Amino acid sequence: LYGISDAQPRPLIFVATQYRRRSVRKGELVSSIDQVAMLGRFATAGYAIAILDVRGTGASFGTKNGYDTPMTTIDDFADVLDWLGNQAWCDGNIGMYGYSFVGATQMVAAMTGSPYLKCIAPQQTTVSSFRGFMNINGIQNVAFRERVDALMRRNNIDEPAVPVDDDSDGTLLALAVEEHRRMKPSTEVLLARRYADDPIAGRLDRA
Repeated sequence: LYGISDAQPRPLIFVATQYRRRSVRKGELVSSIDQVAMLGRFATAGYAIAILDVRGTGASFGTKNGYDTPMTTIDDFADVLDWLGNQAWCDGNIGMYGYSFVGATQMVAAMTGSPYLKCIAPQQTTVSSFRGFMNINGIQNVAFRERVDALMRRNNIDEPAVPVDDDSDGTLLALAVEEHRRMKPSTEVLLARRYADDPIAGRLDRA
């Protein structure tokens, strides 16, 4: 969370990523807000910023199966948007920003129907894993998926995000990483879906 130190209600930019909200690189702490120039501009303009490691990635618990399956996080987004929108430092107006997977998470978040989510700005993303460069004329782009699966293993198991602030000794992060180890490669998950409208493995059902 950024820009909330004075507890003044303000609009908020919410980013849901699978690429580690904060990590250590070459001995230095690096956050998404350092890497994405537009987030820095939002912060300078007075927006609060909230960056989430989606389920099964970074410092979050759970198991994320596959690279491009953000639909499995739709139920989480409903809860997160509700929590953010009810904080004293948020004025109830939430927007989202990002590209690629982080663009896809915005479209999924919009499907929650949250009254707090007022705007999304997805870029360079896809609405279907059965189209575009990930699936060319019905043929899975296995080479691409294998490269990204390797990245997911590095980011979420070998070199995970830094612990959350309340996890000073890294105990919770270690437990989260153990759950990450159960992830399945995207090729296995998506090849199990024969048709575009087949259910996505791992989707959470709300009570």
